[in-house]
Amino acid sequence: MESYHVQLREWESEVVSASVACTYARCDDPEVLRDKLSDLVRVEPGFQGKLKFVATRKVGEVQVGRLLVTVLPAISNAALIQVLSWMIGVNLHVLNHSLGINLQSIHGFTLKKALAAGLVLAVQDIVQHELHRDYIRRQERLMTLRGQPDFARVGMQPNALGISCKYLELTRDTLPNRVLYHAMKISHQLLQGSSFEADSSRLIQVLSHLVDEHDYADGSVTLDMIQKAQEVTIHRYPRYVSALILARLILFGGGPVTVVGSGGSSGWWVDMPSLFEHAVVQGIKRWGQRVGLLIKAQPRYQGAILDASAQVYREARPDVMVYERSSRRVLAVVDAKYKPYFRAKDGDKAEPLRPVDREDLFQMAMYMGIAPDARHFLVAPYEEDRPKISERYQELYLHERRLELLPMSLPALVHQGELALW
Repeated sequence: MESYHVQLREWESEVVSASVACTYARCDDPEVLRDKLSDLVRVEPGFQGKLKFVATRKVGEVQVGRLLVTVLPAISNAALIQVLSWMIGVNLHVLNHSLGINLQSIHGFTLKKALAAGLVLAVQDIVQHELHRDYIRRQERLMTLRGQPDFARVGMQPNALGISCKYLELTRDTLPNRVLYHAMKISHQLLQGSSFEADSSRLIQVLSHLVDEHDYADGSVTLDMIQKAQEVTIHRYPRYVSALILARLILFGGGPVTVVGSGGSSGWWVDMPSLFEHAVVQGIKRWGQRVGLLIKAQPRYQGAILDASAQVYREARPDVMVYERSSRRVLAVVDAKYKPYFRAKDGDKAEPLRPVDREDLFQMAMYMGIAPDARHFLVAPYEEDRPKISERYQELYLHERRLELLPMSLPALVHQGELALW
């Protein structure tokens, strides 16, 4: 039986037949299917035996049985990968603009497949130049002396079996190459049927001749191993930097990236609100460093809401607070919301397709009480290929205090390198 693919975009929904979805998922109960898909999409019952798949806060993919559900980001996969690499702080040169164009022309290329394709290019670059080598200690019996005699083992076996030796051997069977070998095997599975399949197969063969598979089993790579591999290659083997970052993202995710594999489902996704919030904070920090302002991310403000005994009842923790460095005076309070507040309805008035949610307005009103003399910003994503709301809706007033809606394009942030508030 072939797979059944449900594909939808961020903030959108798709209606499918409940019987078809359950058949491919090998699941008799739609409620069970809903629970297995709940990490990526919300499944709502519909009319006439239908199910409504609603994209929530994540983009990526999850598979239950032969049912594959994909949520595509509002921005391109290539742009999303560039944002990830920008936030990591390393230029993943193998995921450049030309790779992004190639990926857009391949049907069904998900974000994880894009990372797998990037790993193929990174490992190709390594193989063509210089593979990591290191000395390892060996202890074995040889017919001729090599290195030093292992006096602790002399006499333990008949001399006919050789001389007990201990020596250093230069080898390519090293931790960084083992990590890449395991990540390449995962990537090869993802890239079957694509133009990268042949290259990934060839690279697996190359790496398999380097590592001892008897000492290496699937699933044996840990985050600590990847970290150690990065430590031993970062100075002398710069080409490994990008490859090991990609290997980590493919195997374990990282930051707002999540990998799952429990409950009869498997998936890989990015939490877009978390990614957006991280990007906003990092962009403002880089701007603040340039202009000499003090930036604090989610500072603990003790005086938000107090009880009758003047003890803290609830803290207020805005995403970002901007201070004047010398006086510590609050200049701005910023909160990031990954919601389509800048999407406009069709028509000449450019009215908001989705006005700011009531709870977000209440939250910003509380921040205005915390810092009444500061400027207040609500940062929301701006999609450059969609109509933008009129300027009249980009300034809101709450009890004569101004709330400024600030648009931020994730791809543009990568090119600008910072998010300037003024």
